[in-house]
Amino acid sequence: MARESLPEALLRGEKAAWDAFVRRYGGLVIAAVRGVAMAQAEVEDLTQEVFLRLCKDDFRLLRSYDPARASLSTWLTIVARSTARDGLRRRRAEAVPIEAVPEAQLAIDPVEPVRKLSEATDGEPTVVDLIRRGRCDLVINTPEGRNARSD
Repeated sequence: MARESLPEALLRGEKAAWDAFVRRYGGLVIAAVRGVAMAQAEVEDLTQEVFLRLCKDDFRLLRSYDPARASLSTWLTIVARSTARDGLRRRRAEAVPIEAVPEAQLAIDPVEPVRKLSEATDGEPTVVDLIRRGRCDLVINTPEGRNARSD
């Protein structure tokens, strides 16, 4: 199959053309994705995403290829990198570096934990009450590994 007719055969949905396309350009797509993702598992998943994107919706993306603007290999490299970046962005959207969190959200009221220990909400004695009554021992571990008992 001639290089120029390969995209046309793909657009008609010919399996042999798709197989030839994957054989011919698979290495290029993998190399482009590898430039964006480092982990082998990510490279494999993102490479599959590229090929799925190319044939999705009756080859809509592949139909947008314009040979007057770029060679097929250049265009595929751009599509592969773009797809890989989008895929990584979606996967890592949940992770936020601590530096990006506003300081006000990280601030903890130093009195709140003590208030929770000393204010009963259900009528039961609190930990502080039990310690004061001598019914509960509070053991504090020091940084040196020793125990200090509360009296």
